[in-house]
Amino acid sequence: MEDKNGRVVLVAESDTPTREALASRLTKGGYQVVAVETGDQATKALGAKDFTAAFISLELSGKNSISVLKRAIKSQPGLKAIAITAAPSVDAVTEATKIGAVDYLIKPLGRDEMDRAIKEDLGQATAPAAGGKAKQADSREKEITSMMEETRVFPPPREFSDKAAVGSMAAYKGLYNWSVKDPDGFWGQLAEQLDWYKKWDSFRVYDFKDKPDVRHFVGGKINVSYNCVDRHLKTWRKNKAAIVWQGEPEEDVRILTYEQLYYQVCKFANVLKKLGVKKGDTVSVYLPMIPELAITMLACARIG
Repeated sequence: MEDKNGRVVLVAESDTPTREALASRLTKGGYQVVAVETGDQATKALGAKDFTAAFISLELSGKNSISVLKRAIKSQPGLKAIAITAAPSVDAVTEATKIGAVDYLIKPLGRDEMDRAIKEDLGQATAPAAGGKAKQADSREKEITSMMEETRVFPPPREFSDKAAVGSMAAYKGLYNWSVKDPDGFWGQLAEQLDWYKKWDSFRVYDFKDKPDVRHFVGGKINVSYNCVDRHLKTWRKNKAAIVWQGEPEEDVRILTYEQLYYQVCKFANVLKKLGVKKGDTVSVYLPMIPELAITMLACARIG
């Protein structure tokens, strides 16, 4: 039976319990559901029916899941696509959201998580009543009720977003969902982007019995200065700007490349060592917001 209000949702998920649970929550929310378990079935469904939204697993059997996601968004521009995965990664979140996914869910899906996604991403199943309340809201939006409150949103240029590490609110939401659902996996994968002298033994150790005690990356050894400066010397960033400093007069500008910054940091670290500063010492720094402030802090971190 066709839904006259057009509230039809595609659920493409190979895992039967997840597919059935999500379909059940959507049905209770007032949506008509088309549930499939393979990429080929999803592609066929997209060609036969118009959907309000689609929950698409990134582990579909058969046809490539990303291609199914692309097909859904390209063939039906008004469709809201939500990616689902049991193996999240920063690259997967970025790719899915750049294609156009509005959310990114991590399996196993709990009831609250499914209900949240249905409410936030799809909205209410029943349309709001026409009349008074909507008109009142429109008139309020045109009024300035407070100079201390700003609710307007100014999106960045597309070319800027495409180069950003987190290029959209959808990407942020996907990464946030992952971090809450699987903090060990999320932060562990992000930490792999850094250079470690020794990888951690345990990501997180905590004890709330006697006193609050939470430690992360236990057993790991890393140097902040090395990660901020040294590791870039082996890449194309070597001659790129590491610090761009703007003084009070507009013409007062200083630019330090990573190679130049490395030289300055090493030079000042040796000055500190000659003054007797050693690993574990406390160094007080009193400097204005000039490049030497960052150089000094990195020099201290280099010593340890």
